[in-house]
Amino acid sequence: MKTIGRNDTCPCGSGKKYKKCCMLKEDIANLGTFRYEKNLAVRSSAVEKMLKLADGKIGINQMDVLLFLTDSPIFKERIVDPFSGSKEDAFIFQYLLNSLLVYAYPVGSSGGRLWKHCLDKYRNRFSEEEILFLQSLNNFTGGFFQTKEIDPNEYLIVAEDIFTLKTYKIMDRGLSSNIVKNDIFAGLLIPYDKDSYALEGGSPIVFPPMKKEYIREAADSFFVLSKSKLRGEINEKLSRFLNLYPVSIYRIVLDYYYITLETPPPKIMTTDNEEIVFSKTFYKLSDIQEVKNKLLAEAGFTISGETNEETTISWRNKKDTVLGTVFLSSHKLRFETNSNERLEKWESIIKNMPIEFVSTESTDFQSMMEERLNDPGFKDKDLGKSAMDDIPEEALRGYCT
Repeated sequence: MKTIGRNDTCPCGSGKKYKKCCMLKEDIANLGTFRYEKNLAVRSSAVEKMLKLADGKIGINQMDVLLFLTDSPIFKERIVDPFSGSKEDAFIFQYLLNSLLVYAYPVGSSGGRLWKHCLDKYRNRFSEEEILFLQSLNNFTGGFFQTKEIDPNEYLIVAEDIFTLKTYKIMDRGLSSNIVKNDIFAGLLIPYDKDSYALEGGSPIVFPPMKKEYIREAADSFFVLSKSKLRGEINEKLSRFLNLYPVSIYRIVLDYYYITLETPPPKIMTTDNEEIVFSKTFYKLSDIQEVKNKLLAEAGFTISGETNEETTISWRNKKDTVLGTVFLSSHKLRFETNSNERLEKWESIIKNMPIEFVSTESTDFQSMMEERLNDPGFKDKDLGKSAMDDIPEEALRGYCT
């Protein structure tokens, strides 16, 4: 590929020299990325130092933070143990506890936040850039924000505070790559430059848009329990409450996390309102041509593919929904479908055919997805492409909604 010279005509078609056109834009973009990465490194370094000071010099342990997090009647019926459960549970608890410790835990006799305590007592432990970061934390805006626009190339998210409806431009590399439009995230917004913010103390839990009312109700519950005397309209009061007591942000996140753990996943249904259960049933046969002819004589069975080794027959209903697929080869037949009801109907169709049942393997949709997502090789694949090609469209529709 030919390198574009500084004095060459810009390939965008503007007619200007490259150095006075797109090269400037690229330089600005590169400078912006460099500045963000440097800012991220400063923030990470400062947070790491704060956590070490909390554990060493200040003497705050995880149990202190956990007890503060769960110091509410909301959690009195639950046994909250961050050290039990899966690796994912442990990661989420650790993330929440660290975020809470840095951004919401009261430290010292004054009850100030950890960053204020570090500025007052351990300022010499931080670089000038880290001190500027710690000072910027005084101007945080805490709450829950609904995503409106995403530009992962610029690390940019445009989001709306669900209480005040104020819109913010937020710089966050990780979040912009993983969140989708209308999802809700929580944390503290810190001024990044004149018109954008950085997300600090963000939660690893993302709320789907239909949980907006739950967040409102949960915030109101914590607000009532605090007996705070805030004035104004309810959304304004709740927003101010979350900023005065940011621990409530993490309590809402933890409460929701427990709700999702305790709530069984919804059943995924076919278009015929049957629970999706994938099955493969195996048969032996002696005369492949006879079985093929008998199947094709049944309503809805048509050949969808044929080679020297195998014939594929699709079974469809009048709405052209695939009810199952038959694979015929040599002395074997395999039938695949995605509900127990369809399997039973298939069994009634073939009961007089010259085939011999061997075995059936089945799994529900949730188990299938968990198995795939726990496969290290699967996580790097594009879920919208080949990795899900063998999952029926109606199953994917149900799963995505």
